[in-house]
Amino acid sequence: MKGFKDKNCKNCKQDLPVYMFKQNKEVNPDNICNKCLRTVKRREYRYAKDVASRQIMSIALRSGHLIKQPCEECGQVSSVDGHHPDYEKPLDVIWLCKVHHAREHARLRKLLAESDV
Repeated sequence: MKGFKDKNCKNCKQDLPVYMFKQNKEVNPDNICNKCLRTVKRREYRYAKDVASRQIMSIALRSGHLIKQPCEECGQVSSVDGHHPDYEKPLDVIWLCKVHHAREHARLRKLLAESDV
């Protein structure tokens, strides 16, 4: 743009006008554009909830407050994972074998990709 200095986003590699970047180095130390910064922050927030839910589930399993169940799809007893449909409810899990857990995540990724379009 005319009159504005361009800056390169370290994330998307685009040359964008300076006003499309947060200038505060504490908020944006990596010099990424506002759009990429929102995406990164959203991922960090979701990942933190994911980790916390897994830790709470792990503690509940070790303490006996939560007991692994057979896969809800096929009934397999060994190699069962707890799937969190909602990270806000860490003890509300669906028990799935490795195969069905992978399928569930693939289904969720597909839904997410379709909703972003």
